[in-house]
Amino acid sequence: MESVESDNFMRYLDGYNKVAVSIAIKTGFSYGFFLFSLYLGYSYAFLIGSIWVDQEFWNHAADRTYSAGDIISVFFGVFFGMIALGGLAPNIQGLAAAKASGKKAFDIIDRIPQIKIDDPLASHHKMQGEIRFDKVNFHYPSRPD
Repeated sequence: MESVESDNFMRYLDGYNKVAVSIAIKTGFSYGFFLFSLYLGYSYAFLIGSIWVDQEFWNHAADRTYSAGDIISVFFGVFFGMIALGGLAPNIQGLAAAKASGKKAFDIIDRIPQIKIDDPLASHHKMQGEIRFDKVNFHYPSRPD
């Protein structure tokens, strides 16, 4: 009996392992894409900023040409914006889990039962009696007492 349960456990564990590896790969690619986007944004900000400083583009908001300080300000704006976007990932994962569990719940609610309560041909049973357990022992492997 113990070997059967152990085999069942290992079979289900192997199935879970495949799912866990799939999730880890997707998470790794997502994180890699996030970092790629982050560094791409940084390089773009510094490239355009250096061109604007070199070519002396006019900053209409400050009524002067762009300076290195303006470029650093833009860099930190992009930096904090990307950090904020990165903070969305756990929330999106929670929303996806809620959506999946909600679908299961609504599928159960919308399910049409095979036994119709209003069926006149269905017989109505009333059960009465007692259930008695004799000589029942519990064994917990983690507790030797």
